Amino acid sequence: IKDMTIYTPVMLAATTGMRLGEICGLKWENINLDSGFIELEHQLQEENKNLELVPLKTLSSQRKIVLLDYTIEELKKIQLQQEENKKYLGDNYHDEGFVVCQNNGLPYHPTYISRNYRRILKDNKHKVAIDGKTKNLSLYELLNIPLIRFHDLRHTHATFLLSQKINPKIVSERLGHSSIKTTLDTVSYT
Repeated sequence: IKDMTIYTPVMLAATTGMRLGEICGLKWENINLDSGFIELEHQLQEENKNLELVPLKTLSSQRKIVLLDYTIEELKKIQLQQEENKKYLGDNYHDEGFVVCQNNGLPYHPTYISRNYRRILKDNKHKVAIDGKTKNLSLYELLNIPLIRFHDLRHTHATFLLSQKINPKIVSERLGHSSIKTTLDTVSYT
């Protein structure tokens, strides 16, 4: 999916555990690539049929997320691409500072991201030869992964951290949960 519009939101959800509204509302001003962290302050959501940047609902949701080296490198590439888009589109570029945005700088609606994610996993068919027969497999079947919702990427991130013996308190803070109990009740790991 690296060349698809869904890549950046999926990459951010899988590597940070951020919620979809937080990802869609993420602005460059909230990212420090040199020090490698994001400071979450707001989210993008629909209010009265308009997309609006709104404060996060709880104090625990306002948090600092340390970034993986991979995530930092991907964000640098995205930043360069956006700079090229700004030059190419000139006055037609809507420079609102969103990290996850269309080529013209406007943010994506969270529902679009969620639906597009599901569509790509489920409806994007690939011809594969199995036992001498050609079959059309969905991307999730081809990758042999479960068909999950976009929000479940956040749980996948937490499960991975817990499986690596990361302290549940750290995982809970990273996800913006108000308590460790919330994290352990919603995430399964072995």
